[in-house]
Amino acid sequence: MRRMRNWCVLVCYCLITTASFAQRNLKFLTSDPLHPKGLAYCDKEAAFLVSSLTRGEIGLVDWKGTYRTFLKHPSFYAITALKVQNGKLYVTVGDLEPVAKTPKKGVQRLARLMVFNIATKELLRHYDLESYYHGPHRLHDMAIDSSGNIYVTDAKSPVIYKIPVGGSPFVFVRLPKRLSFGKGLKGIVFHPNGYLLAANSTAGTLIKISLVSRKIKEVKLSSTLLGADGLLLSASGRLYLGQNTSGRGVHELISTDDFASAYIKASEQQGINFVTAVTEVAGTIYFLNVPTRELEGDNPKDHKYEIKAFKAVYPDQNLIQKYAWSALKTEVFGEKISRKVVPSNAGTLAIYHLKKGAHIPKHSHPQEQITYIRKGLVKIVVGGKEKLLSSGEFLVIPPNVHHEFFVLEDTEDIDVFAPCREKEWILGTVKFLNNQNK
Repeated sequence: MRRMRNWCVLVCYCLITTASFAQRNLKFLTSDPLHPKGLAYCDKEAAFLVSSLTRGEIGLVDWKGTYRTFLKHPSFYAITALKVQNGKLYVTVGDLEPVAKTPKKGVQRLARLMVFNIATKELLRHYDLESYYHGPHRLHDMAIDSSGNIYVTDAKSPVIYKIPVGGSPFVFVRLPKRLSFGKGLKGIVFHPNGYLLAANSTAGTLIKISLVSRKIKEVKLSSTLLGADGLLLSASGRLYLGQNTSGRGVHELISTDDFASAYIKASEQQGINFVTAVTEVAGTIYFLNVPTRELEGDNPKDHKYEIKAFKAVYPDQNLIQKYAWSALKTEVFGEKISRKVVPSNAGTLAIYHLKKGAHIPKHSHPQEQITYIRKGLVKIVVGGKEKLLSSGEFLVIPPNVHHEFFVLEDTEDIDVFAPCREKEWILGTVKFLNNQNK
């Protein structure tokens, strides 16, 4: 009976301890600049693993916020990404500035993947990937599929490498120019449905790559995600993305069509400096929040860093979202219609550029629509009556009233909808505009 009581006390203690860790932000200090980049969790140590761009080491951060060195190796330089899986620690290494030591090959020439036994810290495998693609290199992230094959992104070259189990590395895909604008391939994840998702930071896009056909498709997003960085596919199947430009924060992305398209369901943007990596611990999402002043080369006395728990803020909870016009994705429908869309929880704003002769066919929707013609001339057939609308004029179209647009001059049209439009409309997957304007 006493043994049973002691066992119950131990179980309760473990449950309480685990619960106390949930949704907890960890702040930690180091004596010298760390320039932390990669983030993973080690169950064996019950602590986070953090990589350094400058020290050539991997550190441990426990739940008390204490940092200590976990692993050093002569082949370490700037450590860009970490992953823990099946008792192994996967490490990507480069030669970025401001690394403390630089290999003889020179800056942006090293592209190294190393695999360790996490319990013994023994080096199991070592790959230098720079010989498989000629160009500058900056390995950024990696994904591991269900068979143990490894895929690595290169932020300086438009390629994803594959290291098959028991085989030699090779270039798995090379992105076409239309999808590799500015290169900038960063975060990558494996999806159990048989594909990879990768983020292009400079283009603000998300791409989907089939593991069988290697076919590459761009995921249609509700808004451009310039500065997209770390990615995580959670155990629940939700995608988390760190962003480091005007929409700085961590976003939870949802897809209802197997990532043919996706939209932001929730975000955390309060107190965000620079998000470098995202990981999951017991169902809670954590991300590495790095001071921007250190990234910009400042050398403060105190080197303070944070591993922050993701606390979802949904649009219906007064999420303040700031957009730059240049960051909004332009969607093109045929040859005569293009638009940019700003979604929110309560309404939708759409800005159209319509060429003379464009036609928006007869349709209706449950939202009220306010149309403002900033310049140009259109004929609108609304409720069976014709209305001419020219520069500076408005038209309010009640919900569920059929309307049709004929563009008589090149026109800029600003439409406001309340409540918000359907996600298929926001994502541009509605086909009727394409079919009318070729």
